[in-house]
Amino acid sequence: MMEGTCLAVAVLAGQLLTIQPNATHPSDFNGRSIEVQSCTRGLGGFVMASDSGLYAGGVHYGVEARYHEIIMTAQPFFGASYTPREVSELPLHAQFWAGANLVVEYRGVLAGVKYGHASNGGLTEYNAGVDVFTVMMGINTGTIGR
Repeated sequence: MMEGTCLAVAVLAGQLLTIQPNATHPSDFNGRSIEVQSCTRGLGGFVMASDSGLYAGGVHYGVEARYHEIIMTAQPFFGASYTPREVSELPLHAQFWAGANLVVEYRGVLAGVKYGHASNGGLTEYNAGVDVFTVMMGINTGTIGR
């Protein structure tokens, strides 16, 4: 395995909250989500699904800071997302997905927040995009009970 990569699966369940800054962002992606990560630290992959119709996957890189048994990890991520329904801000069903997670871990229990932005990256003339904020809880199977 490459240096900096790991395989310690983390599973996070959360609640998506759509950020609607103005009238040009009417779509609602509020709903439950689940995310599976290959690991929380170093280079890893993730997949995410929500009951509001937003699905994503990609890569992230987790950078950690430790204080005794508490681990705080920042995870910038990039990938692709898909929504099967018509969304005015996303003229394409498939688009880019980017953002960051902030995860706190204690003995394998995870709590975190995510900011994500889905956008077609300027591939079409209209490119408002969708922004979501997610609050998450979960477990890290590689560190439970440590």
